[in-house]
Amino acid sequence: MKNGEDNHWASVSKEDREFLANVFKEYDTDGSGTMGSQQITPLLTALNSGEAPTSAEVEFVLKSADKDKSGKVTIDELKDVIHVWYRMCHKKPRKLGGVCVLM
Repeated sequence: MKNGEDNHWASVSKEDREFLANVFKEYDTDGSGTMGSQQITPLLTALNSGEAPTSAEVEFVLKSADKDKSGKVTIDELKDVIHVWYRMCHKKPRKLGGVCVLM
């Protein structure tokens, strides 16, 4: 969180903040504090039972969650990445057995 800039974080439980921090740490593979499309793709794949998202899906999620329009997402925006992805998963037809999963 950037100096408490995002007030919506106040509604996130301590456990959820810890979960998001752990997920971010795992997928921010270069330790830059941001995640671009190359780092978001494996996260979305994991959330999608191993089925990789299309490049258009990754781009849509990134653009939708990137509130500061930096081209990457921060830990503050990770909650939005997951939220946008789950909305997308529930709207599109899935292969038999393919489903968005909770980590």
